[in-house]
Amino acid sequence: MDKQCARCGKDMNPLTGLLETSHTKVDQLRKWGIDVPSPICSSCFNESLLLAERRYGNEFNFEEDPPPDLLEKIEKQVSKLDVWTLNPFVPGSIINLGLVSHYIIVGTGPLSSLASTFTDLLGQNDELYQERLEAAEAACLRAIKEKAFNKGASAVVGLQLSVAELAASHGMFMVGMAGNAVTAVRIYRP
Repeated sequence: MDKQCARCGKDMNPLTGLLETSHTKVDQLRKWGIDVPSPICSSCFNESLLLAERRYGNEFNFEEDPPPDLLEKIEKQVSKLDVWTLNPFVPGSIINLGLVSHYIIVGTGPLSSLASTFTDLLGQNDELYQERLEAAEAACLRAIKEKAFNKGASAVVGLQLSVAELAASHGMFMVGMAGNAVTAVRIYRP
């Protein structure tokens, strides 16, 4: 039975000309922060390689690990990534790169639950829960941006946030975010 490429879904076998890329090459590209699924055909891998070359320019050397200062540059680029709840782009001006999502389970502990009982009884805000949920929201947003950046996106559109209590009255919450990674394309009109 032939393996299928995780990106394009085509069968990989020597007869069709689609060969599986080695795990060593996939791991090397992942070190550079490029989202490469496995198994991946040689054609899709080459697209990921071109993305890395466009993203890093002259600094990119596939055989070497990324330089330490490059991580700072990547961090700056990730933090600049636009996130939108609605799509501000003109139809046809973006390429959808797929869904990006992230989930975090937040536990507040038994003492927090006890303290929240008193604040609830007195009708006050519970700052501990609020701080933990805001921290989880920020961590989700950071992860969404990083996943979108690794796909080559310039923005995330249609972002949705959900918060759900997992265990009633036990202080367990799930914070989740999802959106579409997109890259804007220039439309030239004469």
